[in-house]
Amino acid sequence: MPDLDFVTDADPVISVRVANQQHLPVVAIGVATVFVEALRVTLSGGVRRSTKVRVPMRLSNVYVVPGIACASSRVAGASTVTTSARA
Repeated sequence: MPDLDFVTDADPVISVRVANQQHLPVVAIGVATVFVEALRVTLSGGVRRSTKVRVPMRLSNVYVVPGIACASSRVAGASTVTTSARA
């Protein structure tokens, strides 16, 4: 499966309902790693310094749903792409 580190269920018997009330089948469930931007704060000589870094975030129970290009969430000012299923 594209974008998954590994598949935990290759044949799930479930679907998801999307905004237009259509049900789309889940074709796989697995684990994925996405990279997100974060701030690394260091303190040196009493001076506080922030540096932008990209860090891996490991996600479990990721549903692969053809027909959903991507889903993003915005939490506490951080924008994160959480899935990238392709038909």
